[in-house]
Amino acid sequence: MNLTFLSRSLGRNLDLDDVSALDQSSLRKLHAELVIAISAMDEHISEPTWPNKEAYAEWLQRAKRKRRICVAFETQVKYLLDTVHNATTLLEQAYQRHLERLVQDELGSTIFADIRAEAQALARKDFQETTVHQLRS
Repeated sequence: MNLTFLSRSLGRNLDLDDVSALDQSSLRKLHAELVIAISAMDEHISEPTWPNKEAYAEWLQRAKRKRRICVAFETQVKYLLDTVHNATTLLEQAYQRHLERLVQDELGSTIFADIRAEAQALARKDFQETTVHQLRS
C-alpha cells in the first residue's frame, strides 16, 4: 500500500513516491507543513481530553497512523532537501576550484594572489558593514 498525504500547502494529494519529483520550493513548503502537523499531533496525543475512553482509543489509533505517515513523508522530504543542498555545495566548491585554477593559469600566480587578497579584503569589509547595519536595525 502506497502512503499518501493531502498537502494543504501544495493543494494536492501526494504519494510518498511523488515527493522526489517536487522542486525545492515545494519541498520546503511540504516540510514546514509536515513539521507543524507532527507537532500538533504530538500535542493532542499527549494531552487526551476525551470523556469516552472507547472513542479516544479509536481516535488515538487513527492519530498515531496519521503521525507515522507524516513522519515517513517528513523523513523523505528532509533527505531530499539535504541531498540537494549537499550536491549544490559540492558543485559550487568544484566550480570555485576550477575557476581559481583557470584564472591563476591565465594571470600567473603573483597577480592572482594579489587579486585574491583584494577580494578577501573587500568581502571582509562588506561583511562588517552588513553586520553593523543589522545590529543597528
